[in-house]
Amino acid sequence: MKLNQYISVPLVAGPTLTALITLITSGCQVSLNIHR
Repeated sequence: MKLNQYISVPLVAGPTLTALITLITSGCQVSLNIHR
């Protein structure tokens, strides 16, 4: 059970982290474009 938890956590955290990073970077680009 513990092994499954250690394996499943990165699998779920990885995509969510990448999605958050892409959202943040795209948001920053949009705000920069608006200020320009």
